[in-house]
Amino acid sequence: MIYLSLACTKVKELALLFGHHSKLRLLDQEESDIKSLASTLNSLKKLLYLEIRDCKKLQIITDLPQSLEILDARDASSCSSLQNLPELPHCLTTLDVSSCSSLQSLPKLPKCLKTLDVRGCSLLEALPELPPSLEVLYADECESLKNVLLIPSTMVEQLKENKKRVRFTRCFELDEHSLKAVELNAQMNIMKFAHRHLFAQNHDKAIYVYPGSSVPEWFKYKTTNDYIIIDDLSSQVLAFIFCLVIYENSYHTGREELKMTICDGEGESKSKSDTLTIDDFYIYSPNHVYVYVMYHKKCSDFLISKAKDLVRFQIHVAYKRIPKQGHIKGFGVSPLNTWTYDNLVQQMKLRDSLNHFQ
Repeated sequence: MIYLSLACTKVKELALLFGHHSKLRLLDQEESDIKSLASTLNSLKKLLYLEIRDCKKLQIITDLPQSLEILDARDASSCSSLQNLPELPHCLTTLDVSSCSSLQSLPKLPKCLKTLDVRGCSLLEALPELPPSLEVLYADECESLKNVLLIPSTMVEQLKENKKRVRFTRCFELDEHSLKAVELNAQMNIMKFAHRHLFAQNHDKAIYVYPGSSVPEWFKYKTTNDYIIIDDLSSQVLAFIFCLVIYENSYHTGREELKMTICDGEGESKSKSDTLTIDDFYIYSPNHVYVYVMYHKKCSDFLISKAKDLVRFQIHVAYKRIPKQGHIKGFGVSPLNTWTYDNLVQQMKLRDSLNHFQ
């Protein structure tokens, strides 16, 4: 047997079940009455996927099999005694503990972890050091989160990073140092992602969302309006990175339709316009202001194709539900060329050198 489902069962103990299932690879205990995941799990030497989602009576997790790649513990919000996790398997690539509202800390993260979801872990005050392998970090509604270590100690480590989806919505306790670290990490990783995906065939994207009220200073073009004038643009632009500062005061979080319109002029001089509609843009956590820093290849390619023959043009952004008076509080565009990214790398290397002599 390689798959065993105990979902929605009354099973409370696992010790007697595993004597003849050493080849088990997937164990599903979603919404079961299990109270303890004891060391008997270690007998499952080939277990890859463990789902304990919504196990409201779960109190203790001890040892986990070192073969484990995915631990899904979503919605364990009633696990009042589940405050910590054991040492994590070195093969773990996905850790989902979203809505584990009593979880107070995380153990050291494995070096091959790609996805970390801690949404709704309201007692979590800090994140451990994040491995360079991490691609996705969801930390929405971590209301006690104060410290995050997003900036690697050296430029060498920074260049190994792969983060492309990072969210810190409703994390209002983050200290100033952490917010600055998030902003710098967004700049580095979004630029690097764009640089690596210039010639990709798919329309991939990278995005950071975090509390804030203004477009970061590193954006060349920025405004507090929902439109921006672009001029003096180099002919060697390879891509565009975008920033939106959005306030959403209706209680809605979800998928939205974002429209980007480019016009060859401004005001009454507009003579031609083209519009791109993006249907995979998401609005997060209403009633607050957030900064969205993103590279969206479809948007970038559209802008390059339309702007290559224009000396001066206007870009207007809107999303479907927003009223005309708008809740877009800021809009930024940063062109990316070879030396833009290289200059940032050199600045980070200089920072390493200065830190070395301090």
